[in-house]
Amino acid sequence: MKRYIKTTKTLLKKDFKDAFRNINMGILIICPPVFAAIFRFNSVIPFPPGHLLMMFTAMCLTMIPLSYLATIIAEEKEKNTLRTLMLSGVSAAEFITSKILVVWVLLQAVNVLDYFILGHPVARLPLFFLVTGVGSIPLLMLGAAIGIISKDQMSTSVLSVPVMLSMLLPSVMSMMSPLFARIANFSPVEQTMRLFFLIEEGKSLFSREGATGLLVMLAWTLASLAAYL
Repeated sequence: MKRYIKTTKTLLKKDFKDAFRNINMGILIICPPVFAAIFRFNSVIPFPPGHLLMMFTAMCLTMIPLSYLATIIAEEKEKNTLRTLMLSGVSAAEFITSKILVVWVLLQAVNVLDYFILGHPVARLPLFFLVTGVGSIPLLMLGAAIGIISKDQMSTSVLSVPVMLSMLLPSVMSMMSPLFARIANFSPVEQTMRLFFLIEEGKSLFSREGATGLLVMLAWTLASLAAYL
């Protein structure tokens, strides 16, 4: 256990440095807060703050875990550094734990930044952080699975874009189509948004609606973990 923690800490330092060296991925991280600021201060359409926040949260939950995580894993394979790590005794668990933690921290940093840019109260930040943190877990595991089966960084786009659209579109189209509304019930992104709206309305996460959302997230987490394994 001590070796696992020590190796993971060493990998975390390396992965945090690498995360800021990829310009394309840096742009992916910066875009949500920039657009959130534009919509907050320059939009001519009076969007409700809660809807704006969840729109950008849904973007982050689909783009960063599924694209960013998959890309940095595929990058290790493309540059043959993954082979070097394996030959040096790094286990698969240590490797993926470090990658997921780095991306999770970046994702939550962006979510919190969007939260403050869009003018939400500090009192509800811990619950927002909890909901988005739990909701990101199955998507992070899916991103890890995509990164593992991708041959290089270019192929991650081919694999991740359809998954991102399948996660995001049902939520976007649910108000226009009953079919998409039914499909959205099984989406971890949609359930994350619903849990947040429960918080906005002052309801408990352990109500019937909240329990349904948590069960959907748990099912997706187990399925994503199985896919990765």
